[in-house]
Amino acid sequence: MYGLTNNNLNLKNTFELISEVIEIKKVKKGETVSYDGNYKASKDTIIGIVSIGYADGINRKMTGSYVYINNKKYRIIGNICMDMLMIEIDEDVSLYDKVYIFKDINHITELSNYLETIPYELLCDISKRVPRFYLEKE
Repeated sequence: MYGLTNNNLNLKNTFELISEVIEIKKVKKGETVSYDGNYKASKDTIIGIVSIGYADGINRKMTGSYVYINNKKYRIIGNICMDMLMIEIDEDVSLYDKVYIFKDINHITELSNYLETIPYELLCDISKRVPRFYLEKE
């Protein structure tokens, strides 16, 4: 249904999960971020805070994997929190930029491999509190 199957069928992507950057913080070398200060900055870093977390169905083991902003990969850092997650960003990211948690079939497959699961599990884990928008085909 979501096009997550053998790519020999040339199916189009039909699913993406998007949030946004709700805050940007500058973190100095040695400062910590997230629950239990799990992430310690090895250098001065810019952190983007994204409004999605494990209560929305984001697997806490996704720390260390990537999201996309403006078609560029950014790494998730620290412990994923109940309502938000943190990413290392650069000057190219602005407040309220769209964050693709699941960008496309390839990204979903990459994340499922990272988590040692299947793509459908990632999609099924998205909680009911996440709004769904169904678009008609073009």
